[in-house]
Amino acid sequence: VYVKLGSDRPFSKCMLRLETAEHQRECESGGKISGDCSTCTNPINCITWCKSALFDLSKPTPPAPIPTAGSGVLAWGGEFSPPESPPDRDFFPDYIVTIIVPLALVLILCLILAYIMCCRREGV
Repeated sequence: VYVKLGSDRPFSKCMLRLETAEHQRECESGGKISGDCSTCTNPINCITWCKSALFDLSKPTPPAPIPTAGSGVLAWGGEFSPPESPPDRDFFPDYIVTIIVPLALVLILCLILAYIMCCRREGV
């Protein structure tokens, strides 16, 4: 779960402690974190501060480096000769599978429903 919070004030001392090397060592050891920022009474809702990261959006990020431009010309690989026409394809099996089979299935189900509703009624 990612939680994004914003504020017009800078990070508190407790939050800034998340970025220290001492805090990282405590997280790697797996022990109790000293000076934890949370006052958690229910362990299910506690925040794992070891996996937290701080992003300061008030400072502009440097732009990504501009890619170096190449010559833009591909190496010579010979002439491209496309095929004269695409190979013939038989669409009849596709038609049967996509149209005829579902239509036959619907027809059979309608006949079964009509038989049940008309011929299998009690008292008739």
